[in-house]
Amino acid sequence: MTRDRAAGIAILTGVLAPLAVIGLHPTGHDLATDGGGERVLLINYLVHAVAIAAQPALFLGLLGLARYLGRSKRAIAGVVVYGFGAASVLIAAVLSGFVAPEVISRMSDADAGQTPTWQALLAYTGWLNRAFANVSVIAAGVAFICWSSAIHFTGRLTRSTAALGYLVGTLLVVGVGTGHLRLNVHGIIVTTALQAVWLICVGIQLYRSPFAEPAPHR
Repeated sequence: MTRDRAAGIAILTGVLAPLAVIGLHPTGHDLATDGGGERVLLINYLVHAVAIAAQPALFLGLLGLARYLGRSKRAIAGVVVYGFGAASVLIAAVLSGFVAPEVISRMSDADAGQTPTWQALLAYTGWLNRAFANVSVIAAGVAFICWSSAIHFTGRLTRSTAALGYLVGTLLVVGVGTGHLRLNVHGIIVTTALQAVWLICVGIQLYRSPFAEPAPHR
């Protein structure tokens, strides 16, 4: 198996695994109702555990993309920015998947006098989660633009892939950066789907591409 094919498999695995469970993502109301319920909590743990586990595979595949693009300055910039965002993904997923349910569980068992404290802590956890999620999506959008620029100048993937990357990256940066795309459960599904469209295109092309010498630096 060539390195490019392995990178394509890693990207596809890192994208498709979270995509397969994202529709199960519970809402805040689901978690808050009767402490979430054991089934809802288990689903919440599963969704976020898959998202966390997928990040190393996806990042490894994107390193392969940068190598395939000849380690150009644009490609390396994309890796750096995306890695910065991936760290934010991990924090947001831990807060939403493991910290918030624990707070809800403690709040349901607390005395009435302690409830406001737990409610404030839950709200604060939610704010942190959304802030890190915003950073991660904007970083992904900037990274897509960087990689699309590298694709455009090296010609190592199709021009339509570069155009799609410019479009998706711009939508992510502008949508989240201006607040028009809010990262509630619906917004998370939308941003995940947008990223998946471009990453799947890249993963398939890398999987189908035979090993070749790196492109010239640009």
